[in-house]
Amino acid sequence: MKKVMLLLVVAASVNCSLFAVEDASLQTSAKKEARPAILSYLATMDIIRKMEKAVNPRGVAKDIKSYVATYNAELKMQQISMKMINKFKAPNKIRTSIKIKGIPATIEAFDGKQAWSMVEGMGVREIIGPQLEFMKLSAKMSNFANNTKDIFEKVEVLKKTEIINGVSCYKVICYCPKELNLPPVVVFADMKTYFVKKSIMTVQTSMGKILTESEFSDYKNAGGIIIAHKMTTSSMGITFTAELESMKTNCNIQDSDFKKPENGNEMGNGGKKI
Repeated sequence: MKKVMLLLVVAASVNCSLFAVEDASLQTSAKKEARPAILSYLATMDIIRKMEKAVNPRGVAKDIKSYVATYNAELKMQQISMKMINKFKAPNKIRTSIKIKGIPATIEAFDGKQAWSMVEGMGVREIIGPQLEFMKLSAKMSNFANNTKDIFEKVEVLKKTEIINGVSCYKVICYCPKELNLPPVVVFADMKTYFVKKSIMTVQTSMGKILTESEFSDYKNAGGIIIAHKMTTSSMGITFTAELESMKTNCNIQDSDFKKPENGNEMGNGGKKI
C-alpha cells in the first residue's frame, strides 16, 4: 500500500496545476445526456489567455530552461512525512524523487524518450504503455514555456460554472493529442484570479488508473512565475498535503540525472545520491 501511495505522489506532483481526468460527462453514448454546452471559441481562448497570464504575468516562462522544485509533504493519518524533489530540463525531461527518513528513495523519471522508476538499491523498472504516455504528457505540462496550444489538441470551456470551496470557477476541458491515448485534462479555474483551484485526475500507474482529487492554494511568485505553494490530494481514502519549500530556476542539471541507471545503485549530480 505504501508503494502505491508513493507512486500516486510521484505522478501527481509532476505538475501542480493541470492533470488528466476521465470525465464521464464528456463520453459519448446514446443512452447518456447530450454534451454540456460550451463557450464560443473566442470566449474560450480569452479565458485560456487569462489563465496563462495569471501564472506568467512577466512573460518569463519562456526563459526557464530548467528548475528544481522541493516540496515538504505529509500523509497525516499515517504520520508519514516526506520530501519530494521535482526536476525539469527543457524541453521534456522530468524526474521526481521521494525521500522518507529511514527508507530508500523512490525515483521516477523520463529522459524525453525512455521512462523508468526505482527504489534506490533495489533495481530499476522501465515504464511502458499507458504510464509512459502519461509521463510524456506530464513532461509537456511541466515545461513552463509551453502554452495550451503546445500541449493540447483542443480546449473547451463549459458554459455552466461550478463552485469550488465557495469560489465560482470555469470548468476547462483540454483534449490530449490522439496519439497519447489519454483522457482529457480537466481543471477548475477561479473566474476572478484565473488560478486553478481544483483538478480531478486519473493517474496512470503500474497498477492501472487511479482517481485522485487535488486542490491548490497560496499562489505566490517562485522563480518569476506564480504557482500554488500548497496542494492537498485525496485518493483511495488517503489524503496528503504538500507545500513548496523552494524553487530554483535555470540551474545546472545534468542529462544523466534523467537517464535510466544500469542498476539500482543510482547516482546523480556529480556522484551525489539524490
